[in-house]
Amino acid sequence: MIITPASYSVFEQLNNLLGYDPSEPDKIDAANMSVWRYYSRALYQRAISGTDFDLPDYWRKFGYNYFKNILYSVGFIGVISTKEYGIIPQLCNLRGFGLFYQPTNIMVGQPLVHFDGEIGNDCELIRITPDYMGIWDIINHYALLLTEAYISTTVSLANVRSTIIMNANSKAAHATLEEIAKQIHQGKSVIISDKYVNKSEDALTGEKDDIFSFVTSAKEQYIISDLLTDIERIIQQFDREIGIAALGEKKERRIVNEVEMIVSDVNARPETWRDCLELTVGNVNRLFDLNIGFTMRYGDNEYNYNRKEVSADEVPNVD
Repeated sequence: MIITPASYSVFEQLNNLLGYDPSEPDKIDAANMSVWRYYSRALYQRAISGTDFDLPDYWRKFGYNYFKNILYSVGFIGVISTKEYGIIPQLCNLRGFGLFYQPTNIMVGQPLVHFDGEIGNDCELIRITPDYMGIWDIINHYALLLTEAYISTTVSLANVRSTIIMNANSKAAHATLEEIAKQIHQGKSVIISDKYVNKSEDALTGEKDDIFSFVTSAKEQYIISDLLTDIERIIQQFDREIGIAALGEKKERRIVNEVEMIVSDVNARPETWRDCLELTVGNVNRLFDLNIGFTMRYGDNEYNYNRKEVSADEVPNVD
C-alpha cells in the first residue's frame, strides 16, 4: 500500500488504535465511498475549527493534533502522570462504575505507556459530552445526506447529456445514425439524411428496418440547481448543529421567534460541550496543578476559559 496524505489520515490511525471503524456506512457502495470520506473529513474539520486549546508547552509542540482529534472523535481523553514522560494526555479505555454509574478508572495500553488508575486520584478525564461520546454520529449523519445529494447531482448531469436514444436493426442504419449523432454534437444547424433512412429495407433479408428514437426533455432532466440548493441547506443545518451561525434562505422579514429559534439551535450543542470542558479541564488543572485553557467560538459568542478556582456551586452539572 502506498501511503499518501489522504490515506494516512487521523481517522485511519484512530481506527487502528481503537480497534473499530466508526465509518464505512453500509448504505454507500464502494464506488461512492470516496465521496463519503471527503464529506466526513470536511465536516469534521469544520466542526473542530471553533475550539482552540491552551495546552502545556510539551503537549502543544508534540501532541496538539493528537489531543484535539482524540477528544472530538472519541469524546474523551485521559490525563495521566508517568515517570518517563511526566504528565501527558492519552487515548484510554474506561472501566468500572461508581455510585452514580460513572466510570471510575481509565486504562492506557500502548507500546510506550501502560497505566491503570482511579479517576480523581491518580488521573483525570477531559470530555466534551455528558455521555462520553464524540461527534462521529453528527459527522456520519450529515456526510450520508451530502453523499446521497452528490450522487443525485452526478446522475442528473449524466441524464442531461443523454437526451437522445436511437435503435437500429441493421449496420447501414447504425452507421447512418452514428453520422447524424456526430454532426449533432459538432453543432451543425441543418442535417440532411436519406429519405429512406426511417423505413429502409435490408437487401439480403428483405426485412424492414424501423428506426426507433426516444428523445427526453433536457429541461425536465435538469434538477441540478435544486440539488445544489439542497446540499447548501444540509451544510447550513450541520453548521447550526455545531455552533456556526447560519440563517438559511434569505427572507424579507424574519419574526423574532424565528431568529430566537435559530440562535437556540446554534447554541445548544456548543454550550453542552463548553460546560463539559469547563468541568473536566478544571478537574485536570486542580489535580495536576496545570493551567490548561480553551477558547470556543459559536454563534456570535466567544467563550474563554482560563484556570480559576471554581467553587462547588459554580461547577456546571453535566452528569
